[in-house]
Amino acid sequence: MADSNKPYGNVAYADPKNGKYPIDTAAHAKAAWSYINMPKNAAKYPLNGVTLSSVKARIMAACKKFGIDISESNSAHFAPDMDVIRSGGGVDLQPDSEGLGTLSGRFSEFSRWYPVSSVFEGDFLERVSPGSTADTIRDGRDAMRVLFDHGTDRQIGNKVLGPIDVLEERSDGPYYEVPLFDTSYNRDLLPGLKAGVYGASMRMRVMDDEWNDVPARSEANPEGIPERTITRMQVLEFGPVTFAANPGASAGVRSCTDEFYFRLREINTPAFEEAVRASGRSLEYFDKLPVIGRPPAGARAATGRADGGGPGNGAPPESLSELYRGDGEALALRGIKGVRI
Repeated sequence: MADSNKPYGNVAYADPKNGKYPIDTAAHAKAAWSYINMPKNAAKYPLNGVTLSSVKARIMAACKKFGIDISESNSAHFAPDMDVIRSGGGVDLQPDSEGLGTLSGRFSEFSRWYPVSSVFEGDFLERVSPGSTADTIRDGRDAMRVLFDHGTDRQIGNKVLGPIDVLEERSDGPYYEVPLFDTSYNRDLLPGLKAGVYGASMRMRVMDDEWNDVPARSEANPEGIPERTITRMQVLEFGPVTFAANPGASAGVRSCTDEFYFRLREINTPAFEEAVRASGRSLEYFDKLPVIGRPPAGARAATGRADGGGPGNGAPPESLSELYRGDGEALALRGIKGVRI
């Protein structure tokens, strides 16, 4: 049985006495540097005779061994190298006398701040800068696909909804028009599309970004959390989704990365495990996360984060309540064991 004080097992820790901050891999070391520099985590030291400086020294040594360039100026964020999901806004269906209609809308909105709170990505404020989609539209349009619910719907799977007829960057964001194929699965979507009940979402990879790790507090960022500006992205696919913007959020955009990877675990386990490694977390952590509405015993005490939380530490994952919100968006996870693509 694993030591409850060492949730990652018998590996190297920056704080071996308390079993916190695994530094056995490059991803863990980089994540540990991010987490230890968060004020709420740094404030826990000294802890049982362990000093903050000693923990930081071990993390810095591990990062140096893995060839990771770190400094106090890049300490507040850790953005894993993985596909991420951003959802928000609506999808319009333009009537077409010769077909089912044409989807139109934007899969991103420029210059608008929105919060990201993700088990995989962390917690920060984000916006997309104008010009960030120019390269992906020019170079990657032919490879993009238009899918429903990112290809994870149990009936439709990864069937393409239609060809991309128009894709261009406008002043407020990337605009698209997609004439729907005349198929049975698109006909199943028509009532919802006509009623405007679906939202828009995209899966993309951040190629270039800029960070402000210690921003001044503002109306958009009252807590002064790190701010990220995406300056270049690679869009892989986009389309309508069942749950898009969080109705309780001030911004109409949110990260749906967590929901996407929980579904992916059931249909493509190797891809899910690769994402876990990129995030600096352990597979054991995700094994302990609850299914919607049915949290297992002890799950709230198990975090598996690189900040050292885990069984026996008595610290629930700070984003667990956010991951399973009560506003309906998390219902997208129900029945994931029946997903087919």
